[in-house]
Amino acid sequence: MAIKSISGLNLGFQMIHTHGFNPLLSKWQSAQVISISDDLPSADNGLVRWKRPRFGWVKCNVDGAVFSHLNRLGFGWVIRDVDGQMLAASNGLLAGPLDAGLAEALSFREALSWLKAHSFSKAIMETDALKVVQALKSQASDPNYFGLIIDECKVFLKDITDCNVCYVRMSANNAAHSLARASCSVSDVHVWGSVPPFFSL
Repeated sequence: MAIKSISGLNLGFQMIHTHGFNPLLSKWQSAQVISISDDLPSADNGLVRWKRPRFGWVKCNVDGAVFSHLNRLGFGWVIRDVDGQMLAASNGLLAGPLDAGLAEALSFREALSWLKAHSFSKAIMETDALKVVQALKSQASDPNYFGLIIDECKVFLKDITDCNVCYVRMSANNAAHSLARASCSVSDVHVWGSVPPFFSL
């Protein structure tokens, strides 16, 4: 099983390969779409409901999960456009230290990597992990697993023309939360380019 490396350093993260896929994503419906806003969310406001991005932008919601009973970390992210339509989503499992902040940072990194690879230039990144938002806005660098992943996220952020990082409440991050929680049931890492049949919008 291949070891996942970060910036050339072997951190011992492994992608988990399993078989079968039957996630429960009932909370997806609570990710409500409300009116378009011309103002980008502020990292200090902590939005309580999901809001569509303004025209020309996409919004990427990110979340992580810790599964102590599996000794695994889970991640999930979903990208939506100005109409609230899903453009892409992903979730999966990783092996690593069972730390919630680490799971959130890994999920953020996975989302940024996908955005860069697919040439998105205007993106709003939302997470309910205040620790991640604060770390990304800080000039400091922590010499640990979490800090190394944050540093890699900062590199990705510089490669995206316009990218805003915002803190939101969990109630505004339900779609990503559902994906992260469902990752304990996935087979390998899943990426969808359209709405999967088990989603109910």
